[in-house]
Amino acid sequence: MKQERRAFTREFKLNAVELSYSKANLVELANESSIRPELLYRWRSELSGHQGKKSPGNGKPKLTDEESEVSC
Repeated sequence: MKQERRAFTREFKLNAVELSYSKANLVELANESSIRPELLYRWRSELSGHQGKKSPGNGKPKLTDEESEVSC
């Protein structure tokens, strides 16, 4: 049987993220809130403005067309 996805309000997410910064153990907070710890990490990332972006310094920088022609 397939479980339905739970929907969380923005207020719930903001409250959980705020608590996650004041509480030392995120796994414990997640268990108390009946959510997965991964959600807290994702919500933190989304609310900090890094949504869908890689961490700075990871991976290779994308070359422009001019740079790629010069390096060949």
